[in-house]
Amino acid sequence: MNEMTLKLLASTYTALILAGRRHIDDVPANLLAYVQTDLDIVNGSVLHKD
Repeated sequence: MNEMTLKLLASTYTALILAGRRHIDDVPANLLAYVQTDLDIVNGSVLHKD
């Protein structure tokens, strides 16, 4: 899969996690880093890292 497709799938998983329909443990290994980054951005932790 190309990177654009991976990011799209990761965004979908992120939305499902935020909606409470999926858990981080449901994310396939190849998407985990992308989903974690998306969740960090949503939670603001990327903006506040030192």
